[in-house]
Amino acid sequence: MARHGTPASPHDLAAHNCLCFMLDETVNDRWRFSKDGEDIEVTVRGDRVADDSEIVRRWALDGLGLCYRSRIDVQADLARGALRVVCADWQGNSQPLYMVLASRRQVSPAVRALREFLVERMREAVAE
Repeated sequence: MARHGTPASPHDLAAHNCLCFMLDETVNDRWRFSKDGEDIEVTVRGDRVADDSEIVRRWALDGLGLCYRSRIDVQADLARGALRVVCADWQGNSQPLYMVLASRRQVSPAVRALREFLVERMREAVAE
């Protein structure tokens, strides 16, 4: 960002080194954004690709480029100022978070309470 400035819109990402990760041997180099009902997909480029998104997060912390991560994954980094949000007017691609149980019989009152606790905690974490 020192060289090319802070991107104001996803289209500005073309001028930046974007850190990508691979999922199932596919490079995640198409980042999706939405704003006011407009959905766009931007193809990004960068000098690093990893098959572990935690490595991509660490590269971003080291100042090696921009990453596209879940807010939950980087909330602590944002809160302490180690990372910052760019294109803040735009919403990134949202993904559901699932709670997986081996059997429906495991949906006890304690599991329901845990689910509700986690839902509330995720809401708080994203709002911070």
